[in-house]
Amino acid sequence: MPYFLSDLHIHTALSACAADEMTPRRIVQRCKTAGLDLIAVCDHNTSLNAASVVKAAEGTGLFVLPGIEAQTSEEVHIIVLFRDIEVSQRFEREVIRPALPLVPDRPEVFGRQLLMDEHDRVTGEEEVLLLNSLDLDVTGIVEAARTYGAISIAAHASRPAQGYLYTLGLLAEPHPDCFEFRNKTDALSAVKYWSLEGKGCVVVSSDAHSLDAIGPGRTALRLDSLGFDEIARALRCRDSQRVVVLEDTA
Repeated sequence: MPYFLSDLHIHTALSACAADEMTPRRIVQRCKTAGLDLIAVCDHNTSLNAASVVKAAEGTGLFVLPGIEAQTSEEVHIIVLFRDIEVSQRFEREVIRPALPLVPDRPEVFGRQLLMDEHDRVTGEEEVLLLNSLDLDVTGIVEAARTYGAISIAAHASRPAQGYLYTLGLLAEPHPDCFEFRNKTDALSAVKYWSLEGKGCVVVSSDAHSLDAIGPGRTALRLDSLGFDEIARALRCRDSQRVVVLEDTA
């Protein structure tokens, strides 16, 4: 089976904390230049720009998964990756939006939340502040992800701010399918410190909020082919031969 270089955590300009340069076409171009085969678009509490990135990637050879970076009531960030746009939008409509406080965005304070099409044209702005905790805890998000056939990943799991392991200090049940870290050094340390061996695979992603943050893939997935079922099988199998974290860059 071939290996595919992946980055499963990239934001667009719909995330208020991301740069306006994070447009669909620019993201795709940067990822292709970096040699990536597979990415996931994961804006805060929404997937509304994911469809535009999927369309922008058509014909380029870059496989794009729609995702959401959900912020739980504990202020923990959980990435949820979906089979397709239809499922991601249904999850947002049925799970995320009913649990999201209706607080208006203040662009001058938090940043703009730009909706874009596949040609990088701004089609509007999200008026509800997406940088907020949901009225759902970690267990609720992980269980909802499983109900929708989605993959759950503890984002930047050992980071003091919004990190699953640092915030909770334990593995809640049910726990996410995977644990994300910023580099291999952090991943290996966390596996040992929190006894993660055999409890979920480990991935390294960029959590890119700017184009410069997108680089060569730090996680290689060994797959028969690029498709959601194969990706999900690899991320859930807890087999280090299917999910390989590469060496840190200088």
